[in-house]
Amino acid sequence: MAPPTVLLLLSKIKSSGILNDAQKFYISKALTGELNTRSVNASKVTDHHAVLVTDYFPEISKLKENQKNVYNLVLQRVLEAFSAKAIKDKTKIILTHPTIQLKATGSIIKQNGWLEVETLFNPTKKNTEKDNEEQEDENDSLPPLNIGDVIVNNKLEILSKETKPKPFHTEGTLLQAMETSGQEVDDEELRETLKDIGIGTPATRASIIETLFSRKYIVKEKKYLVPTELALFIYSHLQALEICKVDLTGKWEQKLNEIASGKITKDIFDVNIRKFTERIVGNILALQSVFENAAIPGLTKSNTKAEILCPKCKKSNLVEGKSSYFCAEVLQKNCNFSINKVIAQYNLTENIIKELCLKKKSSLIKGFVSKGNKKFEARLLLTDDFKIEFAFDTKRK
Repeated sequence: MAPPTVLLLLSKIKSSGILNDAQKFYISKALTGELNTRSVNASKVTDHHAVLVTDYFPEISKLKENQKNVYNLVLQRVLEAFSAKAIKDKTKIILTHPTIQLKATGSIIKQNGWLEVETLFNPTKKNTEKDNEEQEDENDSLPPLNIGDVIVNNKLEILSKETKPKPFHTEGTLLQAMETSGQEVDDEELRETLKDIGIGTPATRASIIETLFSRKYIVKEKKYLVPTELALFIYSHLQALEICKVDLTGKWEQKLNEIASGKITKDIFDVNIRKFTERIVGNILALQSVFENAAIPGLTKSNTKAEILCPKCKKSNLVEGKSSYFCAEVLQKNCNFSINKVIAQYNLTENIIKELCLKKKSSLIKGFVSKGNKKFEARLLLTDDFKIEFAFDTKRK
């Protein structure tokens, strides 16, 4: 039996006025059947990361199109989560011949369950989730057959096919892969340890992906995430290091379990962690010369501001990052000069950056906003120790 709160929420959704007749009929039917309670388990709640509709329902006609689409996506997923299971009969048939054995697979949907929800919200949408031939084969319908039946077929055709490589991750599939990363570890004991441990937590995984974007390690092409040349360059040099191995987390978790069971002491674990830290830092420092002497992808003319010479070291040009302009020598630790793109809520243009670096003083800028949320105008000064300061016009009334 579904918890009363779930029944109440579904009843309120039905009477909210935001659904069409077909959607309301579906909820009526669902409320009289067996709801799926898999998503209602207080013992498995850790970080609160679910997005749910509340019983405060919007006036759909007043929502913008993109707001309506987002709301409907959340509503659709809530209905799917509490809907009945989708039940399929999967069939596997082995056909034997004196010289060859053939296999056929297929499935028949016996109960639509939650699959029906997407049809109600997107009646014209086609299923685009088939990523490989095996999935397509499993969805094929098969004729009724019994063990021992003899099949006569004079029309046989040999098809030549190639297996498809796995597609690039989307943000959704990457989040799922981060959650289940331990499943690809070969060691059975480590895999069991990592069963409930992934990369990051539900609350931090999205920010990890944002960091990859901000550091220009990945870019989005349509809906897919693609690694940049910079990321591939760094990965090619770091992939062999122990710190880059997924099973490292599993080994640490094993040690923590051994501490809990009394097999080893906390002090032993602490000593080993210190040794590991010293070793991995040494390994990374050993690669320093490789990075210093390499033509690092991602720091090419496309994002190096060739016309803006670094005012501090006067050796390299400035590079445009996501939130600042910085000296290209920063990667070799020869210079740490940088200028934020936004100062006092004002977006600095490239011309202002250039003027500041060449003349150490900008023209009068109108549009700064103080911490007290008051607008003001000022010039920017680049001091002798290369810090940014405001300069106010004394002649101003």
